[in-house]
Amino acid sequence: MTMNAKQTASVVELAKTKKLFLMEGVWTRCFPFLKFVRQLLSEGNIGDVHHVHGDIGIPYVNSKNEANFRSSSGDGALLGIGIYPLSFVTMVFGTEPLKITTTGKTSSGGADIYGSATLEYSGNRIGTINFTALATLGNSVTITGSKGRICIPAPAHCATEVTVTQFLEDGTQQTKTMQFPWPTPSTNIATPFNYPGSEALVYEAETVTKAIGSGQLQCEEYPPEESLTIAKFMDEIRGAIGVVYAADSAH
Repeated sequence: MTMNAKQTASVVELAKTKKLFLMEGVWTRCFPFLKFVRQLLSEGNIGDVHHVHGDIGIPYVNSKNEANFRSSSGDGALLGIGIYPLSFVTMVFGTEPLKITTTGKTSSGGADIYGSATLEYSGNRIGTINFTALATLGNSVTITGSKGRICIPAPAHCATEVTVTQFLEDGTQQTKTMQFPWPTPSTNIATPFNYPGSEALVYEAETVTKAIGSGQLQCEEYPPEESLTIAKFMDEIRGAIGVVYAADSAH
């Protein structure tokens, strides 16, 4: 939503004071596939969840432009793309990890170019994320429980299918894949989309329209308080990597 938790807190407070609608534009939370995953988890379909892993890698930094990838410009792989796997972890385990451990590296301009973080929760639960602006990773998410596993293949942030594996008592596994195709674009659109899956932005638009139409000031899919907590996590993660933004010292 913003550069750091301090700015996010200001936006959240302003929205509350003025009674304005506020939702961070993390479109993933509005997709049908994710509603299906939430339902599986709420019904205990895979038992007690102990591990969530997500990775995302998009190679938009290389030896030719690395020097131009600067913290002074607000660049950074975590804020740019790492928020996606991180938000999967908080969706499943919540916003109160006991400990966050991080490793990563910055460009010569001080922006993070890759990193990984481990979020440890009570009850022997753990979330791990990898993010990089140097290479294409699996871009998938796996949620593993005592009775099964949910796999969201690439691109997990706008997925079109979910595979559910059940661990049976006889030691075998039963797997089923559900399809969630992107909506068909309107024939009135004259130019093609810049990025795959952009037609699915309609899910976010519909979610927001419905919320505002019913008088809500936030969406349950991704409330502002979760955005604020994730912003705090990202402050901690990038801080451990050594990333400092101008906004961090702003009053």
